[in-house]
Amino acid sequence: MINDFNLVISTYRGRENDCVSELWYFLKDLGDSKTEFSFTGLPGLLVAKTCLDPFSVVEEIRSEAYKQPWY
Repeated sequence: MINDFNLVISTYRGRENDCVSELWYFLKDLGDSKTEFSFTGLPGLLVAKTCLDPFSVVEEIRSEAYKQPWY
């Protein structure tokens, strides 16, 4: 597990790989193509390290989910 993560992500148990894939594409659209993801050992819980401001990432995800829930 990466120790210097700046995002904590939760998802459905057993769907961690799908979550990583979706977040990787979303963060790539925001300008970070080198995000590191890691499994924590707890079902449904991931951590990630992004070069973007993590607070801005959360705001962008919230904004997109509000405008386009199917995004």
